[in-house]
Amino acid sequence: MKSTYKEKDPEMPNYRTPMVEKLEKLSQKGYTVDFQYVEDHLVDLGDSKSYKQDQVKVVDNFRFEGITNPDDMAVLYVIETEDGKMGTIIDAFGIYGDPNLEAFINASVHNKDRPC
Repeated sequence: MKSTYKEKDPEMPNYRTPMVEKLEKLSQKGYTVDFQYVEDHLVDLGDSKSYKQDQVKVVDNFRFEGITNPDDMAVLYVIETEDGKMGTIIDAFGIYGDPNLEAFINASVHNKDRPC
């Protein structure tokens, strides 16, 4: 039976790896667009183009925990759009997260291979 858990990422040896380090590695792989969730769309902050759920693929996601405060948790989503843009969006994790963004992400296409 194949495990459904994500294999350990060599670029992130543990959950204490700073998010900025992972963002830097993703940027080197071409994930340079910053997205923001606005009214049921993801918006490219560089050119203001917006994307619906069916125009976005969630390539991967990573959870981060604060070193000194367990309430300081975030999720980094790695995104690709149908027109070839590659970038990220960050949300708080748990009760501080945006439920609308979570619903958007959950309804979007997800990459089963999780290559990042």
